[in-house]
Amino acid sequence: MNKVLRGADNIPMKSKSTVGLYVLLFVVATFSMGYYIAGALALWQEFFHASHYAEAPFDLDDDGQTLRHLRKEATGAGLADGDFLLALNGTRFTGEAQFHKVVRETNPGNSIGVSVRGSSGRLRETQVRLEPRTGPGWSIGGYIAFLAPILGVPLLGLLIGYWIVAVRPHDLNAWLVLLLLSFPETAFGNLDWSFWGEPWYILLSLWNAIVQVFVFPALLWFGLLFPERWRVDLRLPWLKYAILAAFCCVFVLQLGFFEANHFFVQAIPPLRRVQTWIDHGTATLNVICILLFLAAMFDKLRSSSTADARRRLRVLALEAPCRLVHLL
Repeated sequence: MNKVLRGADNIPMKSKSTVGLYVLLFVVATFSMGYYIAGALALWQEFFHASHYAEAPFDLDDDGQTLRHLRKEATGAGLADGDFLLALNGTRFTGEAQFHKVVRETNPGNSIGVSVRGSSGRLRETQVRLEPRTGPGWSIGGYIAFLAPILGVPLLGLLIGYWIVAVRPHDLNAWLVLLLLSFPETAFGNLDWSFWGEPWYILLSLWNAIVQVFVFPALLWFGLLFPERWRVDLRLPWLKYAILAAFCCVFVLQLGFFEANHFFVQAIPPLRRVQTWIDHGTATLNVICILLFLAAMFDKLRSSSTADARRRLRVLALEAPCRLVHLL
């Protein structure tokens, strides 16, 4: 009788956990598909309605304020490579988000006010007349050849990932696959989510950061756990958690750097040395994840306990090079 009651108690608990996992899937799908749709719509506007939008007259260096890659309208207004940006339209410059907003909200043919400090230390203000963007101007065949993989591959990956998790919501490997299949939409820079303004700009950048940072530990965990745990992981179970904790620290720091670059640009100079250290550390962690993934996969090909596990690993071994090319 007690066993029956305990079993009955477990049913609603499992049902609740399943509902929670489907809610989580809905949230992930909302972010990932929202990112895809926003990028696809931006691509449509930039390709077929480019003349309705202004082109940025210059780029900004890693310090967030030094002008680089000036267009002719910027040099024609007296700006020079290496000038230090102080203000836009009379407002103190605060970061990339402000620059993005000013350019996006200015119609082609109109001017923006730019205040800079030159390399000599001389301050000057000028008006830069923004030129319209230009689309690629390809033939129909050219558009099809370009857009089919750029839009098709990420969409196919997302749909497959959603389906896998929907079928096996309690399987951690299914969630790892979904994260891995979400990577192509953030890897293809042509899906320009940054085209949109706030608050979408912030939400979409958050999803981009999550996928870009955690795709490598997801690859590692998948290699350690699928289709069965690697024998090294059985001996050193703490290793994957230590690596995941390191990536969590990287993620928090990257969010801080993003915040500074986009909203508090004056905070960037004291952080640049830390940023360089973090970049090197992240690259090292990424390489470690890839090497451990490959080691686990090929070792389990020899040592798997069942024929079904070896079959799955052979299929994965054929697909692994393509996945790694996307990651790199």
